[in-house]
Amino acid sequence: MRLVEAQLTGIFGSVLLLDKDGSHLRHGGAPSLAKDYTTAIDGIAVGPKVGSCGTAVHRRELVIVADIMQDPLWEDYRQVAAAYGCRSCWSTPILSHQGAVLGVFAMYSMRMREPNRGRDPPHRFPDAHCRDRYRAQTGRRPDPLHGRP
Repeated sequence: MRLVEAQLTGIFGSVLLLDKDGSHLRHGGAPSLAKDYTTAIDGIAVGPKVGSCGTAVHRRELVIVADIMQDPLWEDYRQVAAAYGCRSCWSTPILSHQGAVLGVFAMYSMRMREPNRGRDPPHRFPDAHCRDRYRAQTGRRPDPLHGRP
């Protein structure tokens, strides 16, 4: 998380892990977000209109919300986000090698923001970013089936 935060000015990372019940997300780590905010969202449901994180897990795809205050996905959660200054959120599900959802990785910003291909690392975090770092460090591509050399 700190690696992504260091590369993207004004971005704060968060990991939420899918609970054993498969329908709620639990706090996994968010070193730069307010503790009260991470406590407030701990245990949120997975669903079609549950902010960026719950929706990303529900859809099993990247969800980019450039303006939390206007996006309908955040309708039930925008007051909590506003209280801590969160203005945009990009979330991508974390998948196992077998394709099972393990949780979600989110990047928050305190201003309206979308990923910028020219400025930001690939927006399919964390998988695309990790593949790029691996390739840069080793000169090899990871095995697409197993995600390793």
